[in-house]
Amino acid sequence: MHFKDDSLERFEGDEMPTEAEFVATLDAKRKAAAVPQLEASEEKLRQFSAENKQPSAPVAPPPPAAATPYPPLEPPQR
Repeated sequence: MHFKDDSLERFEGDEMPTEAEFVATLDAKRKAAAVPQLEASEEKLRQFSAENKQPSAPVAPPPPAAATPYPPLEPPQR
């Protein structure tokens, strides 16, 4: 970057890729990853149902948060 007085006069740098070139690099990386299975089999659904039928221990609610003291919005009257 080049400044003149306290203002930016011009800047120089490496040539940036076009938007299409940049997006192409992102797509190339994404295609290499495996796509996860998005459907559950009947067996997985039955297994999930069986796991959730077991009674669980009751969970105690978290304690209430302490009130935060704030300064008054107006100055004290004299």
